[in-house]
Amino acid sequence: MTPNPTRIPHRLILLWGALLIFGLASVAGWLWLHDRVHKDVFAQKLHETQILNDAFVEHTRQVINNVDIAITAVREHFLRVRSSEELHRFISQLPLTDPIIESIYLINADGQVSLSHNRSLIGRNVGDRDYLAYHRGSSVDRLHIGSVQLGRVTGDYLFRVSRRITDTDGSFGGVVLATLRPRVFSDYYRRLNADAEGLTSLIGIEDRKIRARAPHLSNDLWDNPIQIPFENQIGNVDSGHIRATSQVDGIEREFVFRQVGELPLLLTTAFSDRDIERKVSRHMQPITIGFVAVSVVLVMLTSFLTIVFRQREAFRQLVTFDVLTGVYRRHHFLAQAEKELSRAKRYGSELSVLMVDIDHFKLINDTHGHQIGDRVLQRLGTTFRETLREADFVGRIGGEEFAAVLPQTSILKAFEVAERLRQTVDKTEIPLDHGLPINITVSIGACSLHDPEVNIDTLLARADQALYDAKNQGRNQVCVYEIASCEE
Repeated sequence: MTPNPTRIPHRLILLWGALLIFGLASVAGWLWLHDRVHKDVFAQKLHETQILNDAFVEHTRQVINNVDIAITAVREHFLRVRSSEELHRFISQLPLTDPIIESIYLINADGQVSLSHNRSLIGRNVGDRDYLAYHRGSSVDRLHIGSVQLGRVTGDYLFRVSRRITDTDGSFGGVVLATLRPRVFSDYYRRLNADAEGLTSLIGIEDRKIRARAPHLSNDLWDNPIQIPFENQIGNVDSGHIRATSQVDGIEREFVFRQVGELPLLLTTAFSDRDIERKVSRHMQPITIGFVAVSVVLVMLTSFLTIVFRQREAFRQLVTFDVLTGVYRRHHFLAQAEKELSRAKRYGSELSVLMVDIDHFKLINDTHGHQIGDRVLQRLGTTFRETLREADFVGRIGGEEFAAVLPQTSILKAFEVAERLRQTVDKTEIPLDHGLPINITVSIGACSLHDPEVNIDTLLARADQALYDAKNQGRNQVCVYEIASCEE
């Protein structure tokens, strides 16, 4: 009832085997070459990142030094003139068009803004800021680079670069500072580091807080100290590289780091394995294309030969098996039945034949349509496969009429098989597209081999006569040719 497995031609096995060996060898060679290219690209990328990081360090150092020069000039002018108006004119004349600098402030010892490029800020108290505490507690004239904080007036996230003002008596006289925009640093880093997962960070060495980052850091993370994976090396060497996982985004990268001159800042630039793989892919692309092209040709050739073979097999299946039900077609069934009958006669074994017909099949087609009729036939074919033995075989003799040959089966056993088949079909429900499912029944006629001179046509005719009796006596029954009465 099912297609027999067909042996694959020896030449086809050799062809697919050769193709597999070629594929494995090519993949191994490609992986070896990929590893070589990966190492070369990594070394080149590390060198480029070191150069890029040096450029970022120099740019950052110059910017902060320029800002330091500006606030130092403001402080010295204030100590010289001690005039608010004169100092304001001086600050107003400073070239504050640089987008990095938000403003310059003069803050007295009490934390009040004394002077600002923006007059509306004068008089505000910022006594709780960290830079005031730092300069108030240290008499050393040292540049302080504060952490990124939200500006109370501007509403922007800024970090402050400040210096202490020391009065003539040596006491704390206040602070002069400039507020810098982290995003401007970040945008500059991002323009030069265009890798998809590239990372550049400006980090305070003392507090481990980020001052600028590309990609830009979310606002809720500015105040969080980060763990620097190479922090043990800081102080021993001013630059280096290390592999680590970013605490912010969880991506593993190769980090290049360097201190920004003498400033308490560390600048890191990093690249990920994905960035390397993109470059490796571009180098490997011609080789990969060539490998794929040759592979495609070989696969197409092998596939063509396989298709030819499968088409021949499909044609054999088509002429052998009924497409709708999966059982044998009439001519193949009759040929198989003749062989089985000859075998039974030769060895003196038993053999039985069943004729099966779907009750009221025309009414099903007329009422529900041929689509449901086909569904009934398909379900019956499935029932045959589930109910009969592997040695039994079934053929579709007519539209809704089927025949089955049961080798080495007595008429009593054939009746039991037929009855089991009838009961199974009787309990089967055929689903409809709309409405409740329908039930179908079958009538079955059975006969067995008694006369060694009988042929298959005679057996089928006897089984058909028994089927006719089952139909006449009410359908949904099994009748046996040798028995005058029918059994339900």
